[in-house]
Amino acid sequence: MWKRKQNKLYDKPLKFPKWTIINILDTDEYYMIWNQSTKKKFISKRAYESWGRKALIVTKESIVNFKLFGQLGFRSGSVVEYFATGKKYYVMDDVLQEITTPDFFDVLGYNINDCIKVSLSEIDFHKMGDQIREVI
Repeated sequence: MWKRKQNKLYDKPLKFPKWTIINILDTDEYYMIWNQSTKKKFISKRAYESWGRKALIVTKESIVNFKLFGQLGFRSGSVVEYFATGKKYYVMDDVLQEITTPDFFDVLGYNINDCIKVSLSEIDFHKMGDQIREVI
């Protein structure tokens, strides 16, 4: 049997490559290293998971030298569903486009059951764009 490799725990100030995703030990705090001196915080664990990347587990001490430079929402190309209303949105560049045609899923190859259920605060983080009324 293969043994699962354990993540090394980083617990002192370090330099991380640009776009490294990190998770603070024993929390649901996720960040992306934006450049050599800044980081962006994901608005939620669901937003982090939409990026489909593994996070390095670190302590707060390992990122003290990175200044907070804003937040990150859902990855472009994600399809989210607002839990309270059932409305579905396509995410593109931090803009939500309400999906108003079921053809969107068939034509573009998305599974309607794979929508990420999201909260009001996650919806409110993104800008609202035009509705998707038809798919070419």
